[in-house]
Amino acid sequence: KSLQEGGYITGYKAIVDPGKAGFSTLAIVRILSRTDKAKKNSGLLRRLKSHKNVIELYGLYGEHDLLAKVRFRSNSELFDFTNTFLSEQEVADYQVYITVCTHKERADIPI
Repeated sequence: KSLQEGGYITGYKAIVDPGKAGFSTLAIVRILSRTDKAKKNSGLLRRLKSHKNVIELYGLYGEHDLLAKVRFRSNSELFDFTNTFLSEQEVADYQVYITVCTHKERADIPI
């Protein structure tokens, strides 16, 4: 209860097996934006944040600006995402890494 009151617990959720739910394609996408890296409200960032298949999105230092973890029902859906969504003018370059297996994935933190 003290964790809730202290704001450490922000909610509760069911953890669904993505494969059993039909989302068998998991990919990591590194994105290089054409826009100013400091622009936190770029159109690209807003669209990625609201895309239903983008499940995690991080800002990066280094060769790319963003890292997205995406889940799709098939490689074909992922292909459509990269050929439409990532082919827009705001994207200078991207690299897609399709995972072949998951060795470890967790949603909790070790406290």
